[in-house]
Amino acid sequence: MTAPISLCFLETEDWAFQKHRLSLGRAALSAGMDVTLVAPVSDAALKLRAEGFTVIPITLDRTGTNPLKEARTVAEIHRIYRTLKPDVVHHLSVKAALHGSIAARLAGVPAIVNSITGLGYAFIPGDRKRRALQGVITTSLKFALSSKRLRVIFQNEDDQQVFLDRGIVRRDQCVLVRGSGVDTTRFASTPEPTGVPTIVLASRLLWDKGVGELVEAARILRAEGLAFRVVLAGVPDSANPNSIPAEVLAGWVAEGVVENPGYVEDVAALLREAHIACLPSAYREGLPLFLLEAAASGRPSVTSDMPGCRDAVVHGETGFIVPARDAHALTDALRKLIVDPALRARMGASGRERVLAHFADERVIRGIFDVYAALLGRTVA
Repeated sequence: MTAPISLCFLETEDWAFQKHRLSLGRAALSAGMDVTLVAPVSDAALKLRAEGFTVIPITLDRTGTNPLKEARTVAEIHRIYRTLKPDVVHHLSVKAALHGSIAARLAGVPAIVNSITGLGYAFIPGDRKRRALQGVITTSLKFALSSKRLRVIFQNEDDQQVFLDRGIVRRDQCVLVRGSGVDTTRFASTPEPTGVPTIVLASRLLWDKGVGELVEAARILRAEGLAFRVVLAGVPDSANPNSIPAEVLAGWVAEGVVENPGYVEDVAALLREAHIACLPSAYREGLPLFLLEAAASGRPSVTSDMPGCRDAVVHGETGFIVPARDAHALTDALRKLIVDPALRARMGASGRERVLAHFADERVIRGIFDVYAALLGRTVA
């Protein structure tokens, strides 16, 4: 009898695994795999352990750059991999890919899989300090990912091309699997709620997520006399230098231009009470789960012409794509949806159909299992 596959995920936060990769983990458990999550732990670890996952805590600073601390983290991951002896390790972010791939190569792990879920802050053009950081990350990734037993899963073609252009990966290492998967039963299409149109943005509250442009657009539309609500579902990220200060957010709420319920765990319920989803990001996203969940819920979206974001929306069909950092273009797109419920309904229905065809959990999980199978040389159910 063939021994079960031992699969180990490495993530920068346990709650991120719970939010973005729970369906994949559950499918692995259902397929008979032994599944371990290695991550910094929070309350999410209790829920994950209750579902049958082994959770091993580590110290990993997702924004840290201190060489000594980062080296200690790699050593810690290496010790875990040597002890577990997993058949497959799957790293779920750029930082997890960097640290985990080095540790896995040193530990002799047979199959190494890395998911690039967006290039984020470090790959946004910026000042000399940010360019220097990009150079260090690029050089480090070239070393970490130079293994024949390694594959890199990209969520969009733009990110894949960046890695190819910079020589970080070879073409034969690349696999395109779009998104992290959407639970299309939980995120089901429902009729719009009554009341004034509600625009929802659910994300970490960073300037690069386009939150400032959304606030500016809301002010313009209110000055025109339109009735609507803007809900920012999220909190500032103090570990990110691009975070919106708490006092700025409080000022917007006091002004009445936005509402801020804080972090919302039940995004499906949030979208049922919404009319429009909005993520005008200037950030290099992978394939924003929030936009796909909105589409699965039958809600149109307004997003930016940025990698990942433009892959989640079909302009004029499931929503609108506007230039990044352009509050006036964002205003025009939101206006069209606020005043036209028939347009919202038509775009929402098209978005739902597109998610069912391309982004549902089953399709994404199958694509990832196929990567495991190719590296292991055995069937993965």
